[in-house]
Amino acid sequence: ANEEALKISGLKSHEIIGKSANDVALSNDLVRSLLQHLVQGNTEKKQETLKIYANKKESYFEKQVVPIIILPTGEEEKKQIGSFIILRNVTAHKELDFAKTNFIAMVSHEFKTPIASMKMSLQLLENQIVGNLNSEQKQLVSSIKDDASRLLRTTGELLNITQVETGKTQLKIENFDIKDSTAFFCSEFPVH
Repeated sequence: ANEEALKISGLKSHEIIGKSANDVALSNDLVRSLLQHLVQGNTEKKQETLKIYANKKESYFEKQVVPIIILPTGEEEKKQIGSFIILRNVTAHKELDFAKTNFIAMVSHEFKTPIASMKMSLQLLENQIVGNLNSEQKQLVSSIKDDASRLLRTTGELLNITQVETGKTQLKIENFDIKDSTAFFCSEFPVH
């Protein structure tokens, strides 16, 4: 454990150096959660992002598990004798990502109201409530209406993206009969 690891875990060097990881995990929540993949025998998930309270704020760290593999002298088969864990601070990236998502949501929301207002005004023009339109004016109103609809659809899609990114989207899960769907093939299984 280097200085940064000690700072994040809140441990002192004498509490960790020379001791087994399992012993340290008994008294430290962070070390226990970092070693969870070993306890569960899960060696597949080699990289994930963790939220850790460090430096007096919530921070995000990318966890990468790297196996330590050796080839013992005189043997032909490699053996994994352990692993080490790398935590890379990605808090700045996460904060930028949150800021981007919030910005897109705010801009999209702010655009929806004036675009909807434009569409309503165009509808009034089309209904000739304010007077008759000549053919060129009707074509111009139709073109503007199409553009406003496209803008409204785009802002709606941007709002949907931000809801997906923030986890606020609701999925509607339903049963589905695969026989009635488009044909597909899966390379994992034989075709029957």
